[in-house]
Amino acid sequence: MAPVPWKGVGLCVLSYVMVHISCQIITCSLPCLMQDQGFVDAWTNTDIGRVIGFASLAAAIGYGVHGPCIDRWGAVFGLSMALGGCCLGAALLATSTTQARFIAGASVLRFSYAAGWPAEMKALKLLVPEEHQPMAVSTLGFASRGGAILGMCFFGILTQNHILTWREIAVQAAFLLLIIGSGIVVSIRQLIKAAPSSKSTGHQKSIGSLLQEPSVWLLTFAFACLCHVQHADDFMPLLFRGLTGSTHSVTFSAVYPGGGIAAMVLNAWKGHLLSRRRREQLYVIASAASATLLGLLLLLHRAAAEPGESTSPLMTWLIALILFVAAFCCAMPYYLVPNLFAFDLMGTECATLIAWFELTSFCTKMPAHMLSLRMAEESWDLVLLQLTVTMFFAAALIQALLPLWRSLQSHRRHGGISPLTNSPPLQAGSPTKPKKLVSEINLEPAVDDDHVGHYYRHEEVKRRGN
Repeated sequence: MAPVPWKGVGLCVLSYVMVHISCQIITCSLPCLMQDQGFVDAWTNTDIGRVIGFASLAAAIGYGVHGPCIDRWGAVFGLSMALGGCCLGAALLATSTTQARFIAGASVLRFSYAAGWPAEMKALKLLVPEEHQPMAVSTLGFASRGGAILGMCFFGILTQNHILTWREIAVQAAFLLLIIGSGIVVSIRQLIKAAPSSKSTGHQKSIGSLLQEPSVWLLTFAFACLCHVQHADDFMPLLFRGLTGSTHSVTFSAVYPGGGIAAMVLNAWKGHLLSRRRREQLYVIASAASATLLGLLLLLHRAAAEPGESTSPLMTWLIALILFVAAFCCAMPYYLVPNLFAFDLMGTECATLIAWFELTSFCTKMPAHMLSLRMAEESWDLVLLQLTVTMFFAAALIQALLPLWRSLQSHRRHGGISPLTNSPPLQAGSPTKPKKLVSEINLEPAVDDDHVGHYYRHEEVKRRGN
């Protein structure tokens, strides 16, 4: 077995942590904007909603733009765009005196952030032997949530203890991104040049052919709902302060991404023990549990404190615990369902489908989060109600998706065609079961990773036992 290239994996993890920490400059500055005397105009929650909305739109556009560019010009180009663009965005934030300039800085930062994931994936594909790639990808996934937690906690401590202002943090972050980021890019470029060249196989399916499959649309809507809730950490410091009145809202808000990373760690450690059927049903149960917890938090907040009053320390910790568990439950379907579905449907040619899910979710997140911050002018209870209803929709859509997903799996096990072979493609309308049709999509065996491989070994044992 080939050794793990820890240097390459470590550099990719470090760069992605830096990208995610830089995004927390936006999140952690939000509670400070209304008191910042450096702006010409005063801020309201509605104005802050525009920041989050335009930043989300910029990220969505970034996913659509960066992917093809990285495939054409390479992973080093993508890493340069991510780290250099985040440096520029942080500098724009630090020097902003108008709302328009702050929004521009946030948009540049988020647009650049969208280059990070596809560039890191391409770099890992080039640097890491196939047998170690699942571990490397999981490690990078931990880096995404870990960067958010580190940013929220560290920036929160600095601002709340008046060690640095949010503007000074943005300046320091821009310098670090420029200096350390340049070193990372040069080092990864040398590693990639020394790595054996990797040839691409197969061909990429057009998004038009993918959208002929009804299950793709179901998952598109489900993932959009999950994204709205999972990325509520974009305004979590504001939400936590609105619910508790705590002066430590920035630091406490780290419990939300903390729930997500805890779910990922648990899945990597014990997820293989579940059969495929149990895992799929767990997605629905976890989504419904997250919605229930958010609804419980709504009822608890309405009963615990009068508007404008701060909650007790015990209630503050209870709210933090509920948010942690709600994010934990949401993260399981959010991180697993779209990727495993794309592996099942398209195998190694899954990038286009995953990019579609990210693009649509970030586009719809923009108006959803802008609406949340507008409703916050009236009451944060309305925001909790919106998150609760959205999460229940996600659970219902995933439940509707499961039969179609299983039908596609069954078809592939009984004669599905791989687009990477010379076999003829499926014809639209060809039956998989009586009264069930499949659309004109070339299906291929799932990529051989720990999750999917375990699923099929389990199903094969059951089938032989029967």
